[in-house]
Amino acid sequence: MDSDALNTFLMVFQRGGISNAAKALHRTQPAISRRIALLEQELGMPLFERVAGRTVLSDAGRVMVPYAERAVAATQDAENAVKALARPDSGPVALAVVGTLAGSQLARIIKRLRGSIRT
Repeated sequence: MDSDALNTFLMVFQRGGISNAAKALHRTQPAISRRIALLEQELGMPLFERVAGRTVLSDAGRVMVPYAERAVAATQDAENAVKALARPDSGPVALAVVGTLAGSQLARIIKRLRGSIRT
């Protein structure tokens, strides 16, 4: 199971079907169907049911949604974090403080700074 498979699964769910997901992902309908079939095969359970011309989540699909959402979000966060390193104003910061300077005022300033950092 990879992030593309999970993203495809979520798109079919969010767009309400294979055709709409294919349009949104700029892929063919057979490619999306195949991707879902491979994911279902890997999991050993159907994620969708085709009911009266509609694609709806199966019980396994309903269980899968929150996990897929978290996995896709984590993948996007990781990609954004790595790409952020290319910006000139980003990267890790190291701070060394002499014991007498590490009072509560400095701790408050660091907490405030940390709260203003956007990731």
